[in-house]
Amino acid sequence: YEVFGVSERAARLPLALAALAGLAGVWWLGAWLFSAAVGEGAVLVLGTMLVYAGLSHMITPDMTLTAALVWATALGLRVLHRPEDSPWAAPAAWLAVAAAFLSKGLVAVLLPGLWAAALALLQPQFRPGFRRLVLSPGPLLALAVVGTWVYAMERAAPGFCRVFFLEQHFQRFLDVGKYNRPGGWWYFLAEAAWGSLPWTPAALLALGRPFLRWGKGDPRELAVALWPALVIAFFTTSSSKLPTYILPAFPFMALLTARLLSEGLPDKSLRAAAALLAGILTLAAPAADALAPRFVTGLGSFEAVLASAALAA
Repeated sequence: YEVFGVSERAARLPLALAALAGLAGVWWLGAWLFSAAVGEGAVLVLGTMLVYAGLSHMITPDMTLTAALVWATALGLRVLHRPEDSPWAAPAAWLAVAAAFLSKGLVAVLLPGLWAAALALLQPQFRPGFRRLVLSPGPLLALAVVGTWVYAMERAAPGFCRVFFLEQHFQRFLDVGKYNRPGGWWYFLAEAAWGSLPWTPAALLALGRPFLRWGKGDPRELAVALWPALVIAFFTTSSSKLPTYILPAFPFMALLTARLLSEGLPDKSLRAAAALLAGILTLAAPAADALAPRFVTGLGSFEAVLASAALAA
């Protein structure tokens, strides 16, 4: 606003830049982890996924959080895979974590920390990189960035820390009565399906394949698949649910989808994934029909939209 003035364009510009930064992060990760073709394919898939494309037009901190987490996890995975790159990749990963914290708080530290620890626990080859990631100067850099911001905010608005940490983190996560945003265990599973449109059959198959081939598949795919699985599982346990919460899961789902499509997709597998999509959309239709008027005006019946999507699948 200071630079461009108060306008809709000025308000939307940071979200557009964040969405582009997320695409750039997926391209970089896919290119070095798999191949240039997978990186480019992931950009195409993610940029056209319903939730990612839609939220790039809505003013919400979830897009800036997602872009920062894409880079935090991509750089963290670089350290885990190539410990020799830790002198530059580890501090950069922690600075990306700090940027994610400035977007939406403690989840920016908790989720990458759990994910990296799980990878080190499940795959011994990642343990040297994990030690370098933790013992680098990065945590001190991140603490300096975050601590300076929290201190400045508390001075400018006394009581900020209580509202930010206690109410917006712990009470939001644990207390359904305060925010009245409940949802069933299927809530984010359904969103993972409709949010991935039009790539949903391939995306669901790509996400499930590393777990179905546990111990026999490509360990790189398992490392990537653990991230969206963790994000979805974490927010499923929350008492407050909103569709924007699992946006950070979609970049890695797009990467897995591009990886799968680059190998060729068997028709039988695609039909099975499409049938699964149809079932999920059918279950989600009543909830979507009730929630849609809150977000989209002039919509007759979202249930009809989902039914059409299920029929097409």
